[in-house]
Amino acid sequence: MGKEQTGRNQSQRKQVKGVLHEEIGVDRGSGNAGGNCECGVCEREIEESSAFTCHFPADKGFRDCQTEQEELKEDQKETSQFTVPAPIMPMIRYLVALSICAAAYSVCPAFEVTVLPSNPRGGEAVLVSIKGEPDDRYLVTFKGKEYTPFFQKTGAREIYLPLAIDDSGTEKIKIKRLAAETEEAKHVDIAIKERIKKVVQLQVSDEAMRDKEPMVEHQNQSVLETLRYRSDDRLWKKRFRMPLDSPISTSFATHRKGKTYNYYHKGLDFSAPAGTPVKAMNAGKVILSEKDLNVYGNMLVIDHGQGIISCYFHLSKLLKQAGETVQRGEIIGKVGSTGWATGPHLHMGVYVQGQAIDPVWWTNFTADLDEQATITASQSSSSGYRLTSK
Repeated sequence: MGKEQTGRNQSQRKQVKGVLHEEIGVDRGSGNAGGNCECGVCEREIEESSAFTCHFPADKGFRDCQTEQEELKEDQKETSQFTVPAPIMPMIRYLVALSICAAAYSVCPAFEVTVLPSNPRGGEAVLVSIKGEPDDRYLVTFKGKEYTPFFQKTGAREIYLPLAIDDSGTEKIKIKRLAAETEEAKHVDIAIKERIKKVVQLQVSDEAMRDKEPMVEHQNQSVLETLRYRSDDRLWKKRFRMPLDSPISTSFATHRKGKTYNYYHKGLDFSAPAGTPVKAMNAGKVILSEKDLNVYGNMLVIDHGQGIISCYFHLSKLLKQAGETVQRGEIIGKVGSTGWATGPHLHMGVYVQGQAIDPVWWTNFTADLDEQATITASQSSSSGYRLTSK
């Protein structure tokens, strides 16, 4: 007999006993005190009732309480046969947990994370690529800061994370998927190589020039805020290029030391004659075009999208205004010696999520990505399958 049938039988018997008591006129509060029902069932139901024997009229189709009690015990005995033995319970719990995990996986399949390059140096950056479900949201945590990766046309989500000039050793990147059903996190360790920095001693004339045009705080804050700008859309398509074909006179991360001034050079200086055309490193939108700033002179800042910024200082002439879009290689200004400059040159910088990185490394890294994308597209075309580059 099954559990469901047993439950119905027990329910029916409770109803029958209630009808029995009503039919024979049992009054729970009257009769001879201390009487007992012969079958024992009515004793529990009636409490202090009169002494009587449960003889129910056969013509009413009722069975006596003793018969009901015996059948109830038989039902309980049959039900106990379905009790799961204790040694089997751990296995059942494991199978249930396994089925829950399988159901969760079907709702939120695992996501893949790729970090490039595998061995960056301080002052460079890493590209975190995430492949998962299109509607999934992610949060990337690195060095105490949280970043929201950007959606790409390939279906992946990407974020470039900057490394400080002095960074070295192992750093951890945490990638967390924010799903309605569950939250899943992955951790990636990156080994950062120490950057060797060149030290340059500032001359007296160098410091005198800086003293003559001291930094204006509100100008500096405005520029720094612009360099931290982030827009959602990726505006560049191909590898980044250098703005000039001229030689580099001062490298990125050169440590300039003097009596008063002590800092890292956070860009590249190009030696070039005044008036030499300066070209945009890649497609983007001009978000700052200012003249006569004490430190930067005449300057332009271009947003390339998704936290990638390029800047151009000390220009003699500005050819683009804020709000204008530019294409890769388009002339945006001319070399000059405005601001902190002892002669005609271009200072240019690349900023990732508001932090300066090595422009030489950046142009080489984006060239590698561009080449890999070209190879992948070629393989996809020849094989008939559509692939995406990492």
